[in-house]
Amino acid sequence: MISIEEWRDAGTFIELGGQRMFYRREGRGPALLLVHGYPTSSWDWASLWPELTAHYDVIALDMLGFGE
Repeated sequence: MISIEEWRDAGTFIELGGQRMFYRREGRGPALLLVHGYPTSSWDWASLWPELTAHYDVIALDMLGFGE
């Protein structure tokens, strides 16, 4: 599994409604949106990421106040 620093470096930061948000998007195929639980972050999906992105266009974000 990759480190949390590698996870962050492979992601993107955007500003939405005055809030800075982090997300990762990778893969091809049908879209799959991953929503992490409380109180964690998108890094929860790191161990599953390679398998999921092999089959889907995967989007994982950090909910406001969590993760990055």
